[in-house]
Amino acid sequence: MALADVAVDVSEPFVHQYSDSTLSVCEDRFRLLQERALDRLQDQGVNASSVTYECYLNLQYQGSDTTLMIGRPSDNDFAAAFVEAHKREFAFISDSQIVVAGVRVRATSKTVSTHLNEKSPYMEELESLRASDLDVGSPQAFAHNAIYFEELGSFSQCPLYKLGDLIPGMVVSGPAIILDNTQTIVLHPQNTARILRSHVLSVKVSPPVELQADLSALTLDWDQRKRLISLLSTLSSFRSSVTDSWVLQNKCVELCKRQPSRSLLRND
Repeated sequence: MALADVAVDVSEPFVHQYSDSTLSVCEDRFRLLQERALDRLQDQGVNASSVTYECYLNLQYQGSDTTLMIGRPSDNDFAAAFVEAHKREFAFISDSQIVVAGVRVRATSKTVSTHLNEKSPYMEELESLRASDLDVGSPQAFAHNAIYFEELGSFSQCPLYKLGDLIPGMVVSGPAIILDNTQTIVLHPQNTARILRSHVLSVKVSPPVELQADLSALTLDWDQRKRLISLLSTLSSFRSSVTDSWVLQNKCVELCKRQPSRSLLRND
């Protein structure tokens, strides 16, 4: 179990010169806003006994356009807290009258979450896709563009995919770009993405330290290196046995060591 905050902010304008009598009226406004905030929290199933309140006054110097939201200080002296905050923020204070521009209440409840051990529906979808072995075909790029990846040390002709054209279950191996109207997903050479119904699951695959040392010792041109990284990512992504994946990768590395001048790393 864990505690999660549920918060509601309510506010209203209230323009008046700051004074003791004004502060008394503000306290009445605070109580009304607290009731409104509690109603909204209870609509979400929150118990009233778990709710705490923070009260704020939006204050400014008369004639100024700058306001500061001041939380209730321990001594309830909003004016002194405003002067101190104004000096800290703007490095000066004024002899002008302090004006209240609004009141605000923040109501917060710490509720107990019991869902931490529940399996995410997205993980359930991923597991069902893995188990089904459904052949959804390969993604088709609508264009290619040269993109520089630091891990490759050069530009790579990167396929571009439209997210709307990708079917749930498809796997996109990096380097690649997935686009839609609101986002751009960059898959680095060591990334592989699985398309879900409402999400894109991107996995970064890092070979073990000893395998990384083997890779650094290889004499490969940039095109071979790119293909090797892509192949390692493909082998190690979405497999039921990570150990088997590393075995295949080590065989690939050993093959490259023996014949580094040949293009051994074709995806086919």
